[in-house]
Formats: sequence, structure tokens, C-alpha cells
Amino acid sequence: MSLEEGVAHFMAAVVTFTRAITEEGVQRLQSDRDQLVAFFSQHCKLERVVKLAAPLQDLKDVAAADSVDTFVLTYTTLLQVWLHQSVWKDSA
Repeated sequence: MSLEEGVAHFMAAVVTFTRAITEEGVQRLQSDRDQLVAFFSQHCKLERVVKLAAPLQDLKDVAAADSVDTFVLTYTTLLQVWLHQSVWKDSA
């Protein structure tokens, strides 16, 4: 499984199975992202790993949003990343 596939499956699982986000959940999202980056950076360039793991950071930011404005901004960023990656994959 590639990093891109792993990120997609991870995000799908979080969105599908998470009913509520707690502070502990936000911390776990950050910890899981950090562990994925640490693992894959041993095998790939760090810049590439960070770029491919960006949606996980965006998901954590959405979950941690403390205001409507912050939620809208971070959710918009997340959607733009997904759209860009989807368009890029379709054109490859």
C-alpha cells in the first residue's frame, strides 16, 4: 500500500466511524500523522511525505476548529487538497 492509499483509507475511516471529536481524538490524529510521517520519511524524501500527509494535518485542523470561521477555512483547505489530488490522479 502506498502512502497516498494509506492516507485515503485513514481519512475515510476517521470520517466514517467517528461520531464526535474530543480533545483526545484531536491529539490522537496528530500523533498518528506524526508516526506516519516518521515511518515514511525513512523510505522517501521528507518533503514528499509531508506533502502527501498534508490532508491528515488538515483533517486534524478541521477537528480542532474552535469557531465557525476556523472550521470553514480549514474545511475549505481540506476540500481543495482533495480536489487537487483527485484531478491530478485523473490526469496521470
